[in-house]
Amino acid sequence: MSPDLNPDLSPNLSPNLSAEKMLKTYGIALSGGIGTGKSTVADLLRARSYEVIDADQLARNITAPGSAALTEIANRFGADCLNADGSLNRKILGSLVFQDSGARRDLEAITHPRIRAALLQHVDTLKLDKKPRPFFYEAALIFETTSAPLFRTVWATYCPPDMQAQRIIQRDGVTAEQAATVVAAQMSSRQKADLADVTIDTSGTPLTVAKQLDDLLKSLKDIAPDSRKT
Repeated sequence: MSPDLNPDLSPNLSPNLSAEKMLKTYGIALSGGIGTGKSTVADLLRARSYEVIDADQLARNITAPGSAALTEIANRFGADCLNADGSLNRKILGSLVFQDSGARRDLEAITHPRIRAALLQHVDTLKLDKKPRPFFYEAALIFETTSAPLFRTVWATYCPPDMQAQRIIQRDGVTAEQAATVVAAQMSSRQKADLADVTIDTSGTPLTVAKQLDDLLKSLKDIAPDSRKT
C-alpha cells in the first residue's frame, strides 16, 4: 500500500464508484485455503510485474497504532490484545476469536468495511482509467465475506488436504492436530476451488505451478493490451 494512503478509513465512507468500476473490470481475486500456495502464486505474479494488493497488509495498515480500528478492537477485546508499544498483538487476538464465532463477527464488523475501503482507495491510485490493466487482490476470505461479485473473476489455489496440513506443520511449527484444527475452522479449500472461476493446482513442482500460471496469464491479454504495471 502506498505510504500516502490514509490507514484510518471510516467504514461509512461514501462508495468510490470509479474505483468500484475498476475493481469489477480489472480486478482478479486470488484466494485459497491456508497452506495451499496462495502467497507463492502471488510472488510469482509480482515477479512477472503484475500488481498484487495484499489484504493482510491492508489489515495491518488499518489497525496501525492510533487508528480508530485499533481503538475499537481494544475496547471490544481488552488491552491484552495490544503489545507494549501500542501495536496490535495478532497472536493474542487470533486466540480470542479463533473458536468464538461471536467474537469473530465483532472483529470482522470492525475491520472488513475498513479493509474494503482501503482496497478501493488503493485501486484509485492505480489510475486504471488512463492505463487499463488487470491486477490481483490476494485475500483468504473472498467467499466468506461475499466479496466475489466485486471482482472480474476469482482464482483459487488448491492442493490435497494432506499436503495442505503438511505445509502448515512445516511452516508454522505446529503439531498435526493443531494443523487439522486450523484447517477445520475455515471453509475447505475444496469448497473455495469449486466456487472459484479458475483453480490453480499447487500440488506439483514449482515449475509446473509456474507453467499453469503463465498459461492462465495469457488470457489476460483480452482484458487490456498491456497486462503489467510499469
